[in-house]
Amino acid sequence: MPPITLSKDPKHKELEEFVSSFFQSHGYYIERNIIEREIEEVLELDIIITDYQLDLTDIRLIEVKSSKWGFHDIFKVRGWMDYLSISNALLITDNSKGGERDDFCKQRPKD
Repeated sequence: MPPITLSKDPKHKELEEFVSSFFQSHGYYIERNIIEREIEEVLELDIIITDYQLDLTDIRLIEVKSSKWGFHDIFKVRGWMDYLSISNALLITDNSKGGERDDFCKQRPKD
Protein backbone atom coordinates (compact mmCIF):
# COMPACT_ATOMS: atom_id res chain seq x y z
CA MET A 1 0.00 0.00 0.00
CA PRO A 2 1.52 3.38 -1.00
CA PRO A 3 1.97 5.99 1.73
CA ILE A 4 -0.55 8.80 2.08
CA THR A 5 0.95 12.13 1.04
CA LEU A 6 -0.23 15.70 0.78
CA SER A 7 -0.28 17.54 -2.50
CA LYS A 8 2.87 19.57 -3.07
CA ASP A 9 0.81 22.33 -4.64
CA PRO A 10 -2.64 22.44 -2.97
CA LYS A 11 -5.36 24.42 -4.76
CA HIS A 12 -8.78 25.77 -3.84
CA LYS A 13 -10.40 23.77 -1.00
CA GLU A 14 -7.20 21.77 -0.38
CA LEU A 15 -5.32 25.04 0.20
CA GLU A 16 -8.02 26.20 2.64
CA GLU A 17 -7.74 22.88 4.49
CA PHE A 18 -3.94 23.21 4.56
CA VAL A 19 -4.13 26.74 6.02
CA SER A 20 -6.78 25.65 8.55
CA SER A 21 -4.65 22.70 9.63
CA PHE A 22 -1.64 24.94 10.09
CA PHE A 23 -3.46 27.29 12.46
CA GLN A 24 -5.26 24.49 14.28
CA SER A 25 -1.94 22.75 14.91
CA HIS A 26 -0.73 26.00 16.50
CA GLY A 27 -3.57 26.09 19.02
CA TYR A 28 -6.15 28.27 17.27
CA TYR A 29 -9.87 27.48 17.28
CA ILE A 30 -10.98 27.20 13.64
CA GLU A 31 -14.30 28.05 11.97
CA ARG A 32 -14.48 27.26 8.25
CA ASN A 33 -16.81 27.97 5.35
CA ILE A 34 -19.02 30.42 7.20
CA ILE A 35 -22.00 31.57 5.15
CA GLU A 36 -24.36 34.30 6.31
CA ARG A 37 -27.70 34.51 4.56
CA GLU A 38 -30.55 36.89 5.00
CA ILE A 39 -32.71 37.14 1.90
CA GLU A 40 -29.59 36.57 -0.18
CA GLU A 41 -26.11 35.40 0.68
CA VAL A 42 -24.39 38.29 2.49
CA LEU A 43 -20.96 36.76 2.83
CA GLU A 44 -18.98 33.55 2.62
CA LEU A 45 -15.85 33.45 4.75
CA ASP A 46 -13.07 30.92 4.26
CA ILE A 47 -11.69 30.80 7.81
CA ILE A 48 -11.99 32.60 11.14
CA ILE A 49 -9.34 31.75 13.71
CA THR A 50 -9.57 32.54 17.41
CA ASP A 51 -6.74 32.43 19.92
CA TYR A 52 -8.12 31.79 23.40
CA GLN A 53 -4.65 31.38 24.90
CA LEU A 54 -4.21 35.14 25.31
CA ASP A 55 -5.71 37.32 28.03
CA LEU A 56 -7.73 39.08 25.35
CA THR A 57 -9.30 36.84 22.72
CA ASP A 58 -7.67 37.39 19.32
CA ILE A 59 -9.96 36.85 16.33
CA ARG A 60 -8.69 36.94 12.75
CA LEU A 61 -10.43 36.53 9.44
CA ILE A 62 -8.54 34.59 6.75
CA GLU A 63 -9.28 34.65 3.02
CA VAL A 64 -7.45 32.00 0.98
CA LYS A 65 -6.90 32.49 -2.77
CA SER A 66 -5.36 29.85 -5.01
CA SER A 67 -5.44 31.77 -8.24
CA LYS A 68 -5.25 35.36 -9.35
CA TRP A 69 -6.20 37.89 -6.73
CA GLY A 70 -6.51 41.63 -6.87
CA PHE A 71 -7.49 44.81 -5.11
CA HIS A 72 -11.15 43.75 -5.16
CA ASP A 73 -10.24 40.87 -2.82
CA ILE A 74 -8.51 43.26 -0.42
CA PHE A 75 -11.53 45.58 -0.39
CA LYS A 76 -13.90 42.61 0.04
CA VAL A 77 -11.95 41.41 3.09
CA ARG A 78 -11.88 44.94 4.51
CA GLY A 79 -15.67 45.16 4.11
CA TRP A 80 -16.11 41.86 5.94
CA MET A 81 -13.84 43.12 8.73
CA ASP A 82 -16.00 46.23 9.16
CA TYR A 83 -19.27 44.28 8.93
CA LEU A 84 -18.14 41.74 11.56
CA SER A 85 -16.11 44.14 13.75
CA ILE A 86 -12.96 42.05 13.31
CA SER A 87 -9.80 44.16 13.42
CA ASN A 88 -7.30 41.67 11.94
CA ALA A 89 -7.32 39.71 8.70
CA LEU A 90 -4.99 37.74 6.47
CA LEU A 91 -5.13 37.26 2.71
CA ILE A 92 -3.17 34.08 1.97
CA THR A 93 -2.32 33.18 -1.63
CA ASP A 94 -0.39 30.37 -3.26
CA ASN A 95 1.53 32.78 -5.48
CA SER A 96 2.39 36.42 -5.90
CA LYS A 97 0.55 36.79 -9.20
CA GLY A 98 -2.09 39.38 -8.58
CA GLY A 99 -3.51 40.14 -12.00
CA GLU A 100 -4.64 43.76 -11.77
CA ARG A 101 -2.26 44.32 -8.85
CA ASP A 102 0.71 43.41 -11.05
CA ASP A 103 -0.42 45.80 -13.78
CA PHE A 104 -0.97 48.60 -11.25
CA CYS A 105 2.44 48.11 -9.61
CA LYS A 106 4.25 48.07 -12.97
CA GLN A 107 2.98 51.52 -13.88
CA ARG A 108 5.46 54.25 -13.10
CA PRO A 109 4.39 57.66 -11.89
CA LYS A 110 4.44 60.24 -14.63
CA ASP A 111 6.62 63.27 -14.01
